[in-house]
Amino acid sequence: MGGRTIPKALIFGLLLKIVIDFDELRGVRGDVATHRDPAGRRPVYIGGFFPIEVPYFASLPSTVEAAITHANNLTGILDGFELRMRWNWTQGKPANALRILNDFVQDGPPVSITWGPMFSSVAVVVNEVLPRYDIVQTVIASSATLKDRSRYPLTVQVSVDEDLLNPGRVAFIKRMGWKRVALIFEDNEYFRQNMAKLTELLLINSITVLATEAVTDADRPDEQIESLRRHDARVIFTGFYPEVAVKLFCKVFKANLYGEKYVWILPGWYPDGWWSDASDVPCTNEEFLSTLDLHISFDGDQAIDDVALIDFNGVKPYPEQLQYLEALHNMEDNSRDIYAYDCLMTMALALNASIADLEKLTPPRGLDEFSYGDDEMAGILLRNVLKTEFNGLTDHVVIGEEGVRHSIVYVEQFQDGRPVRIAIHNAEDGKYIEVTDTNIIWKGPNRPVDGKTELPEIVRISTPFKVAIFTVAGGGVFLALLFLVLNVALRNQRAVKISSPQINNLIVLGCLLLYSSVFVSGVDTHAFSDTVFLILCHLKVVLVCVGISLSFGSLLMKTYRIFAIFQKAVAKFKQIDLPDKKLVGFVMLLVLLDGVIMTLWAVFGQLTVNTFLLEPKLSETASPQSEIFIVPKLRQCGSVYDIYFSSALYGFKGFLLVFGIFLAWETKNVNVKGLDDSKYIALSVYVVGLTIVLAVPTLQVFINNTDIHFCIYGVAVVFANTVVLCLVFVPKFALCYTSRGSQLRISMMDTAGSSSAHQSTNLSLYASTREDRNRLAELQRTLAEKRATLSKLLIEYHKMR
Repeated sequence: MGGRTIPKALIFGLLLKIVIDFDELRGVRGDVATHRDPAGRRPVYIGGFFPIEVPYFASLPSTVEAAITHANNLTGILDGFELRMRWNWTQGKPANALRILNDFVQDGPPVSITWGPMFSSVAVVVNEVLPRYDIVQTVIASSATLKDRSRYPLTVQVSVDEDLLNPGRVAFIKRMGWKRVALIFEDNEYFRQNMAKLTELLLINSITVLATEAVTDADRPDEQIESLRRHDARVIFTGFYPEVAVKLFCKVFKANLYGEKYVWILPGWYPDGWWSDASDVPCTNEEFLSTLDLHISFDGDQAIDDVALIDFNGVKPYPEQLQYLEALHNMEDNSRDIYAYDCLMTMALALNASIADLEKLTPPRGLDEFSYGDDEMAGILLRNVLKTEFNGLTDHVVIGEEGVRHSIVYVEQFQDGRPVRIAIHNAEDGKYIEVTDTNIIWKGPNRPVDGKTELPEIVRISTPFKVAIFTVAGGGVFLALLFLVLNVALRNQRAVKISSPQINNLIVLGCLLLYSSVFVSGVDTHAFSDTVFLILCHLKVVLVCVGISLSFGSLLMKTYRIFAIFQKAVAKFKQIDLPDKKLVGFVMLLVLLDGVIMTLWAVFGQLTVNTFLLEPKLSETASPQSEIFIVPKLRQCGSVYDIYFSSALYGFKGFLLVFGIFLAWETKNVNVKGLDDSKYIALSVYVVGLTIVLAVPTLQVFINNTDIHFCIYGVAVVFANTVVLCLVFVPKFALCYTSRGSQLRISMMDTAGSSSAHQSTNLSLYASTREDRNRLAELQRTLAEKRATLSKLLIEYHKMR
């Protein structure tokens, strides 16, 4: 506890000179008296529940006996009375403690107050029985259970309550920046309740408890250790008695659950060397050292800096007593003994303070007149124990009204085989003070982390991709607007007028909507609410569907009119009625169908925002040791009936696509001299169809890769739109430029298979007989009639436009 250390052998030699030889007293455990006073001082009996006869605790009866001797010899403490103790060993078993209590009650003088039990597992049992006899208990046991005044109304904890360490533990965790911890503990009432209180405090401070593992079989904690590994626990609190902790950490070593990634946090009240030379454990001291190296512990044990400051409420120890206290203070691993001494002095001072209170009773009573069941005297003793305050070996002793001693918390780290105090935490003011000349040490280059930190991050489109696609899409918008302006300005030019400028305007409008969908797709939505995100999703679908219906639908209608003219009118010599307004009406019907489907989808589709977490990636901005992983978080729109509505749209657009490709194929040989509109329209249909066929499946493959998905979509839209606009408008404007206002002549004579001169020449080669010549003349007359009909139909065709 600080200061220089003195070997125990020397201490015991000194004790023999100061107190009565303890070996002579062991034979009279039932009634031990010290410092027999020839003046006939009245004996006052107290009880003693000592733990177990092992080296860790063997000195406790001797230490308590020394305290009794000091109290009896000091003037001003228990004057006229002689303190005596009846005691025995509990062997750490509640049943033994109950037998000792039975001996106190059945035989010998009554005891009004007891020292111990020391083990919490014993105290929580026997201290529940002691109040039945109105016996006050002062204990070193630190179980939080003992604070339950309904079960333990006469129990006072002189040692630090384990629960008082929890604020220090939580403060340390927060100071280290850890947010996740795990707990593993021995499944008994003491550790179970303490870990429950710790868990509650951790959760209040927003610290996640990954796992809470209770070990019921000390020899088989494998399942609990595996659970810690499964939860990737790195910062782990433990709660075990030393003999069970040895077995646990041997298993921890075998499981390789230690090293620079792990921080083990142990109770701080273990005796020095608790892990060394353990029997029945298949681990060596070296293996324990490597496993326990740099573990953290929390301890509330205190020791006064200078024994000269010891003061028992105005009564100072005598010089020879100070000599003993100095030796005890400087002894190695002295925490049990100094607390045992102060626990006895607490009892002596409470008894001393009760003398005056008992004399005020009617009739007056003395300390030696206690009898079992005397609740009045028990109440006076308890009240004076709770008011006890003095400077002892464990520094300033103050017992609160709740029956628990107040304390500060020490943070220690196991360095070079011994605990080193690195910090102090005061629970009352929350101050956390680092101890000078000591430093916390880690096995790795950096402070361990509490596990893999996965930071969800909304996926965004990379700026370079966005800039590139937005630039080319912006160029497409500019080109579309330029073509629209020229189409309106030159609408009376013959080359433009005969190509249906109104329908061409619809093509431009559809392309503009498709270009706009690229910009909507590239909007950064990470800060948007789900409602706004759904609106953007639906807006994109509207722009795409309506844009395709306007642009591709217009191309489809123009192709269909060419098909109707040359497949029906020319082949069957029938006049068709397909003016521009009818074609525009058909296009608007397609848009209306889109609107109906999307309106039903929005109203009845129960639109939702689905979030998908993609494969975590190590953060590029953090060090690898920090284990910070970025988890891409992808938001996509969906709906309960998504399959039905999307199938309707895909089926509708797919039918238009197939029908358009069919019409383009059927009109591939149509060639109008001076116009050539049909082949450009057909080529536009091919381009749109091929783009959709290639882009849609590819987009589904890369749906979780935002950058590639956006680039494929943007390139597909820009490419198809731009090609269509150029094929539809560039030839028209070029024809306007080349014709320069001259009358444009439209002829179908160059249409494949319609060159009469060429046919006549070829036919004349085979007309060698009169009959052949007559038949040829008949054919030529028929051809002339068809030519006249075709010219009439072509004139009507241009009039419709």
